Amino acid sequence: MAEFPALPFFTDAFIADTTHLNAMQTGAYLMLLFCAWRTPDCKLPNDDKALARMARMDGRAWAAHKQAIMAFWKQDDQQKWYQRRLLDERKHVEDVRRKNVEAGKSSALKRKGRHSTDVQPEVNQTSTPLTLPTPTVKKVTKVTQEIPSDVDLNTWDDWMRVRKAKKAVMTENVVPRIRVEAAKLGWTLQRAIEECNYKSWSGFNANWILKERNENGTDKKSKRDRVADAIDEAIEESRTEGQTTIAISQTGF
Repeated sequence: MAEFPALPFFTDAFIADTTHLNAMQTGAYLMLLFCAWRTPDCKLPNDDKALARMARMDGRAWAAHKQAIMAFWKQDDQQKWYQRRLLDERKHVEDVRRKNVEAGKSSALKRKGRHSTDVQPEVNQTSTPLTLPTPTVKKVTKVTQEIPSDVDLNTWDDWMRVRKAKKAVMTENVVPRIRVEAAKLGWTLQRAIEECNYKSWSGFNANWILKERNENGTDKKSKRDRVADAIDEAIEESRTEGQTTIAISQTGF
């Protein structure tokens, strides 16, 4: 596993929180978030020269734009710069990773215990043959699913509650299948799961959306679909113009 875990990106929240920034400021802010994420304490030094290099700016540009960019950051007792939501996300992904490691060790110990004994039993040659138990069919086991980097935490938690209410078992194939179905509509994974939350679906199938449109007497998209399409197009357009808008958090990014 990499030294630093993957950083979750929340596009909608990032766009909403940075609408007042220009392209240069947006790019610089993203670079500072990325650099902070790659440090052990998830923080930045109180050094304008270092910050300017991380933001990909020269000294004059940094001095001109520092106030707007660093408005998202605060300083701790050691004068290091930190972003509150970035620290929250680091703690969350590390907790998930630690739980997965602990679960793996526990499973390994159980498997090892099943194949070892302290005392070998004596074999009674005059006893009746031992009847072996009937093999049982292996059941699908529940897995701990890490939050995909392209789905925000709130949307994911809402969907987990929907699935829990419907007693749907989370397996490793659930998310990949939804990605495939979402792609058939030109949707992102985030948008597909938001639709699941809106309609209390534990899963997602592109045909369900197409069927709804046909049942409404038209093959046209709903108002919600058109609004979501407009957001996706705006995000794609901003990417082609060099304004990478990758969301990192909710309010505060």
